[in-house]
Amino acid sequence: MNIPDASPMLQSAESPIDFQPFKAPMLNLLRSLLPSPRSRYEAFDHNVEISLGQNVSIVHRVGDLWRSDSTVRRVKKVQAPNLWDMVRSFNERHADALDIGGFYTLFVNGSALLEKEGGRSDG
Repeated sequence: MNIPDASPMLQSAESPIDFQPFKAPMLNLLRSLLPSPRSRYEAFDHNVEISLGQNVSIVHRVGDLWRSDSTVRRVKKVQAPNLWDMVRSFNERHADALDIGGFYTLFVNGSALLEKEGGRSDG
């Protein structure tokens, strides 16, 4: 699931689970992982993905899943310590609800950076 401004909420026993708090930290991480300088649309090929549930991971994907030249690199804790702490805390707090449907993947794409920055580019 992507994290649009009106993201869907997962229902837990207590209340809906809001994924919105992840959006800004994920966009900040993505911004830090983008090459510089870059062309205006090069950011579109970059995603940051968080897998919640039993096996938590944060990855930086370049290219689409179906392209043979796509790459996936695990984001280490030293690259985004605050985001990792946030993910672990969230995963523990909502473990029961997350386990109901298996795993969940949140992602932001580089195109969101251009929208957020009003179409500005670094290259």
